[in-house]
Amino acid sequence: MSSRKRAKGKDRKAKQAHLKLENQRAEKRAEMRILWNKWVRGESLGSDDYIQCNHGSTVTLTNDHPLCSFMDTFYYNWRNSTNECNHSKAIRGNLMDTFEAYPQVWNNERLRKAAISIFTRIGTNLLLGTKNILLGSDSTIIDIDVSIETASAIVVLENYDGLGDIVAAMNSRSAFTKMRDLLGGHLESKRDVLKFYRKRISCSCLKEMHLGARKTFPIKLGQCQFCGEQKKRSLLMVCSRCRCSHYCSRYCQIEDWHVHKFRCVCHL
Repeated sequence: MSSRKRAKGKDRKAKQAHLKLENQRAEKRAEMRILWNKWVRGESLGSDDYIQCNHGSTVTLTNDHPLCSFMDTFYYNWRNSTNECNHSKAIRGNLMDTFEAYPQVWNNERLRKAAISIFTRIGTNLLLGTKNILLGSDSTIIDIDVSIETASAIVVLENYDGLGDIVAAMNSRSAFTKMRDLLGGHLESKRDVLKFYRKRISCSCLKEMHLGARKTFPIKLGQCQFCGEQKKRSLLMVCSRCRCSHYCSRYCQIEDWHVHKFRCVCHL
């Protein structure tokens, strides 16, 4: 009898712990919804002002819109993967998670376009929010990180054909090379990030910042796929087969081949 009571007690505690965890997740998702809605509205950091321009986005999301839960999950995953040492791996994992949870969004062209529009507005507003903040501050780096994560989602959404193969979309040459350049570094890649969003908005909100970034970071940097060393992009070697992965030396290319060979054919 006592062992049965102990078993019931363990089950009860396990259920209580699971319920507590689910409640914590729900609270964090609710917090993220409030946060990304502020980003959509263009609420300036540390201010009650708002960015007035919608950057060409006419999509309006209500709480029952199919995209709301999709956005909640995407940015909830981003917050919980910020300690992931491999940024590219974390982004791919986040996109896979949203694909598995919300296939109705990924496989609906209208919703994909709406998601791209909202993501573009968020990324643009976050970049505009860093305009008057000290370059190199932690808040600036975080906003650029979110802009990069958001841009990566846009890239894959643009390359996804709605046929159920998100891995092919992520590994396509156009998506991989664009994500590679965006992930070149925090502040160093700001020039590429600004160019990415500037080309996708119908206004000139990012023109001044982009031109300024070209002066601040006149050299386009790239990152070795194997050792992670950053160099001038034109000095890095490129895989002659897929024309995607960068390497700083022949040694790094050879050492990375046992991993790269499985992806190389996907980029062709």
